[in-house]
Amino acid sequence: MHTTIKQRRPGYGDFGNLSMTYGTARREFPPSVISCLQATIPLKKSTVIDLGCGTGISTRQIADQGATVIGVDKDEKMITMAETIPYRNITYICAKSENLPFVNGIFDAATAFSSFHWFANRKALKEIQRVLKYNGVFFVVNKNDNGKLKEKYRKIIKEFVKSGSLPNTKKYYKPAELLRDYFTDITERVFQAKETFSVSQVLTYFQSVSLWNLVPKKRQSEALKALEESCKNFMTPKGFIEREISIIAVSGRKPAI
Repeated sequence: MHTTIKQRRPGYGDFGNLSMTYGTARREFPPSVISCLQATIPLKKSTVIDLGCGTGISTRQIADQGATVIGVDKDEKMITMAETIPYRNITYICAKSENLPFVNGIFDAATAFSSFHWFANRKALKEIQRVLKYNGVFFVVNKNDNGKLKEKYRKIIKEFVKSGSLPNTKKYYKPAELLRDYFTDITERVFQAKETFSVSQVLTYFQSVSLWNLVPKKRQSEALKALEESCKNFMTPKGFIEREISIIAVSGRKPAI
């Protein structure tokens, strides 16, 4: 089984202090991705656990399809931000995916939108499998940059980080392979998309990435100026920045008895 090799540094992988920028800057997932989940398991009247839910972006999209959703995140500040948009069919709980406070076999589906790479380990996979019903679905989604925007961002951030190479938790991350030891009927689909930002919006987005925590606070203003200058290279004729992404959706089912 492949495991994710995490190059952890203080602040990397932490989002609580970024919850305001995260909630403002991060975009929803395209309808085609939600339709893919819906085709895997009918969401209406289903019970879904949304792992690493953050500020509730994907949680709300799932709830809009008629599911009862429990959003789970390890960071209380992210949960607090998610709860500022109340939904009658959403409950939020602060917990780690490696230690879920639920009895066995109660969820029709588990989802992880832009989060599984942070807890892609055996303990979490066993817990996810445990809380799913037999034949229940685990649905993993990640946005991967196609263009040069992320590459330029990392290069600029590197100039302001004190020492060493920047961590990259997705470097060895292969979700389809990770799921194979615990789930059957593994499928993978790829969707192409673009996210459009104004300059101020993309700067907010840059500050929602956990790498931003590695920039010393006294240099963050300087780093933002460098990032703003770099945006000129990515601007469309109408003055927007486009983030080109591939969205990878991987799913598997808990084996039936």
